[in-house]
Amino acid sequence: LPPGVELAKITKPVLFFVATEDNSIFEFGNNLIRDNFEQANTPAWKVEIVDAGHLSVSDLCGMGEGFKAGCGEGKRQTAGGGSFTYIPVKRSMALTKTWLGTFFGAHVRGEAQALAWLKDPPADPDTVVSMRLAP
Repeated sequence: LPPGVELAKITKPVLFFVATEDNSIFEFGNNLIRDNFEQANTPAWKVEIVDAGHLSVSDLCGMGEGFKAGCGEGKRQTAGGGSFTYIPVKRSMALTKTWLGTFFGAHVRGEAQALAWLKDPPADPDTVVSMRLAP
């Protein structure tokens, strides 16, 4: 969490994203996000996007030499390393938009259908979803 933000003081539902192959914050950073999810004292969701890197969920991916983290070919930080191909940016952006839109629909607009979707999201091979509805 950003400096000065205390997880214990957050009273609204939270949504966390993890890019499983984020070589910018490494597994250390991903584990901090996972720990924050586990410590949340409100309803919380954690969506891990499989084979995503730091910029996989951004239209910045591949804009130049400094914007390659999560684009095209990469080296795994999990599962013993090795080369692999990141999830296509359009796919990871679509996943992110779906989750964000549904989360805000449920928790900002009060849409019952969105909350029902969050409580029982469809299975998707590109995501690993965890939720804690009652801490």
